[in-house]
Amino acid sequence: MFKHAFISGILSVGVEVFNLSSLLTPLSRHAINFLSVEGGIHIKLSEDNPNKLKVDFMDSKGASISRVTERKIENSFAREDFKRCSGDEVSRLNNITDFKNYYVRSILNDVDVESIKNNPPKLCIVSPSDFVISIVVPMLTDLGCKVASFSSANLNEVDTIIDEIKNNNASFAAFIDSNGETLVLIDKNGNVVKDDLLLCLTSLITFKSVPNSKVVVPITAPSIIETLAERYNGKVVRTKTSPQAVMEQMLNHNLFKNRENMDQFLLNFDAIAGLVKIIEFFCLHNTTLTETLKEIPDFYVSKKKIFCPWELKGRVMRTLITEKDQEKVELLDGVKFILDNGWALVLPDADMPLCRVYSEGVTPDVAETISDKYLDKIKAIINDKK
Repeated sequence: MFKHAFISGILSVGVEVFNLSSLLTPLSRHAINFLSVEGGIHIKLSEDNPNKLKVDFMDSKGASISRVTERKIENSFAREDFKRCSGDEVSRLNNITDFKNYYVRSILNDVDVESIKNNPPKLCIVSPSDFVISIVVPMLTDLGCKVASFSSANLNEVDTIIDEIKNNNASFAAFIDSNGETLVLIDKNGNVVKDDLLLCLTSLITFKSVPNSKVVVPITAPSIIETLAERYNGKVVRTKTSPQAVMEQMLNHNLFKNRENMDQFLLNFDAIAGLVKIIEFFCLHNTTLTETLKEIPDFYVSKKKIFCPWELKGRVMRTLITEKDQEKVELLDGVKFILDNGWALVLPDADMPLCRVYSEGVTPDVAETISDKYLDKIKAIINDKK
């Protein structure tokens, strides 16, 4: 209902619209490039509240728009600062119902199909979405993979997933969320690869696949990615933490102009295409998820948050900078303190009255100690507000 109202609104200002029916966000990103349009809008139910909608705006490359552009749109909408077109200027509505077929074909055209068919892995696909499963399972089966699939709403059933891996004699399982954006891998030993560890894995794959490659990661990513870069003569580019910032930095490095960098984009923001790329890597290098994980050094991170009133965020950040000890400070996003045994990042949340504290240490205890140190500093500044 909301989508049709949205389409009518866009048509009313003279813009041509492609209606792609029901799609996942990564497919919408792909469609923008495929159709050479100026932008895209993906409307979906909020994962936190099924009575709320989320609207994702994307630019001409399929990347999420910046916060600055978001605010401009919100302000224009609030002021009703837009012009309607006349009746004869109303443009076309193009309905496309089979875009997922183009998407699958595009993925298969961009991988070494023969290498996968010559050494196809057995794997389990887990997702709460039947639509996701309906895309992934036939595609992997066409590549020669032996695939078992089942529905699960979350990752709380890791033991069950491990049992399924063993029962099917599979190499690993892949969990894909209902929107096709989040990928989690689980090997037969119970190692869960998500978040920072998945980022380390995809960075390793990029470094090993392309000599002298450049990997874009957020400032919160573990420092062992630099260790992997040194090992394979790669480079690391750090960005602000938001997905928009990572995408923007990738675009600044012309990632869409060559396959290497497009692969990196898919590995980070498209769970379906990213999974196929990971399978291709395992087949080309005749290795497994379990073996590849052994190449990633151990790292220890801590992620915490603390309530911070909106009006005190500025004071907290200024005080932390002016009252620092001998730490080296980086101001790319929030305040990052570089220590001898790790680092800490204090970052005001953009949407809630919170400060987030990220830290990494040489041991789990050190990581916790570092984050607690800065949590205590923030508490002291807040309590001293008078």
